[in-house]
Amino acid sequence: MQGMTYKLIFTLVLIVIISSFSSSLSQVPLSSCSVLNDDNKEYVLTSNLTSSLTCITIDADNVVLNGNGYVISGNNKREESGVYAKSNSDIVIENIEINNFYTGIEIESSNNIEIRNVEIHNSKSAIHFIATADSLINEVNAQSSDIGVLLTTSSNNQVSNSIMENNEIGIKLSVSSDNFVKNNKIMHNTNYGILLDSSSYNNIMNNVLDDNKKGLVMKQSLNNVVSEISIINS
Repeated sequence: MQGMTYKLIFTLVLIVIISSFSSSLSQVPLSSCSVLNDDNKEYVLTSNLTSSLTCITIDADNVVLNGNGYVISGNNKREESGVYAKSNSDIVIENIEINNFYTGIEIESSNNIEIRNVEIHNSKSAIHFIATADSLINEVNAQSSDIGVLLTTSSNNQVSNSIMENNEIGIKLSVSSDNFVKNNKIMHNTNYGILLDSSSYNNIMNNVLDDNKKGLVMKQSLNNVVSEISIINS
């Protein structure tokens, strides 16, 4: 329990650090799908974007992608993402809607990532973390996808204050440990509300799981802490 307390404190510190750097970056307007490769910038969308390939690739550190309320749309082409980052750190993705990509936001081998105030529809995975750590998914609305949030071999992340609705699986942790899943509404998913697959030492707390086929399922997963969850109509 003491370890869990330290991890929660670390997450709160992470939020403060990310918020402080994102408020001091120079802004760059963004009107087309692009590779973002300049460090220490806030890229601000100025229009809706459409692409049949991955639209935004982030290849820089200390970057904010501010969707500014605009929409990025794809055509569900296999392996393409709305936003993709690999081997980066200190990234914020915010204020954006993403539709019809194989993966809405894919983050690989990265750390100190924050995704906030984002809406994603009609994807294989709305958000997918692969080998990513020390990051935050907050105030996300993931709907009509195979999986709302998928963490694969990822640790020390937090998924919070989000809505996972009308997916096949709301939240899935696969071979992932020491994550927090808290204060989420996970509703009307056709298979699992929360699925832990070979994932141990996670904290699942203060979630509402309503009208999922199966509320909370753990497969080959040990030493997880589950507290104050409400499972209804499952």
